[in-house]
Amino acid sequence: MEEASANGNWVFLANCHLSISLLSEIETKIDTIFRFEVAENFRVILSANPHPDFSISLLQRSIKITMEPPRGIKSNMLRLYGAKSSFTNVEADRTFRKAIFGLCWFHTILIERKKFKSLGWNVTYSFNDSDY
Repeated sequence: MEEASANGNWVFLANCHLSISLLSEIETKIDTIFRFEVAENFRVILSANPHPDFSISLLQRSIKITMEPPRGIKSNMLRLYGAKSSFTNVEADRTFRKAIFGLCWFHTILIERKKFKSLGWNVTYSFNDSDY
């Protein structure tokens, strides 16, 4: 991080929720770096899932961004099928386009079913975009 702060590079620390014990060291290091002059383009980016023991002071000094799928069948279909529109624009076989639409529809229904928890499912599973 010291080298990146001097050169104006970006530092990305992924899955910080898996190393909660190291967050105090990371926070101390960030405080030390920002006491001195840093390059204008220097950035520190942390990614983490919600965790009850995550450093509150680190959260308070950060900009938080969340990625959640839109709510509702229509908005999910527009997001999935619209993003995969390269499949629909290609002169592909009609059955191929139907299969892509069916896959988008199935995934959208699974995402919507998450709000019912285990009701109607044998095992709860949080379907997300990587499952698509």
